[in-house]
Amino acid sequence: MKKFFLDVRRFIYTLFCIFKEPSYDIILEELNEKEINLFFSMPKEDRIHSLLLLKDYKPDTNDEELIYTQKRVIIFHDIGKKFEKPSLIRRVFKSLSFTFFKKDSSYFDHALIGSNILKTEGFSDEVVNMVRKHHTKSEDVMFLKKLEG
Repeated sequence: MKKFFLDVRRFIYTLFCIFKEPSYDIILEELNEKEINLFFSMPKEDRIHSLLLLKDYKPDTNDEELIYTQKRVIIFHDIGKKFEKPSLIRRVFKSLSFTFFKKDSSYFDHALIGSNILKTEGFSDEVVNMVRKHHTKSEDVMFLKKLEG
């Protein structure tokens, strides 16, 4: 049920952002110029999703390298969706149906596509692998699972 409320929050925030671009300062502090360009190649809804998750992120480690990696995964985990441009309404229905029904396998394609994009862009193998596995129950992506509900 937590996922449902997070989806509703994202939908409402996205609706408000149709009229006013959100501040991406928290994300821009993390990224270099090449990563900023990649981030802004994502659909607005996915940028907002990443922004909300990054705002909620509370590291459970002091390992700076791991925190750096986890933040990259949070920011770019849905980069593979940049080629599918569904309408906001379609995204809402898709998200709600995933909350209440089993996800179909085609939904997971964006994780593989995203990991390939990040590999091509020179991201570390650790970031690439975590993005590829972000819809699995793998222990190394549990930090993201907790954020997404």
